[in-house]
Amino acid sequence: MAITVYGQDDCSYCEETRKYYERQGIPAEYVNLSNPTNAKVLEKLREEGYSSTPIVRTQNQTWQGRRPDLMVQSAMEYRREEQQRHQLQEQQLGQQATQQRTTH
Repeated sequence: MAITVYGQDDCSYCEETRKYYERQGIPAEYVNLSNPTNAKVLEKLREEGYSSTPIVRTQNQTWQGRRPDLMVQSAMEYRREEQQRHQLQEQQLGQQATQQRTTH
């Protein structure tokens, strides 16, 4: 699950949100909307109706402002998806090992 945090300079909630994901060990892309190279991104977000930062976009939802409840929820979803992905990989490796044993 990808998480993107859109923030801007001198935004304490943006920094708090970015650091939350960092402390949780969750890779979150940070897009600084104060950077002129991100002007088109800022324009698109405004067209979508977002007017304050931080703006957080996950696979399942997007929100703006300080929302610790949604940050925790998204972190839990991320961990659950990572655990499911890991279990699937283990199952696939187990199946491959079984196939190799039966063919030799």
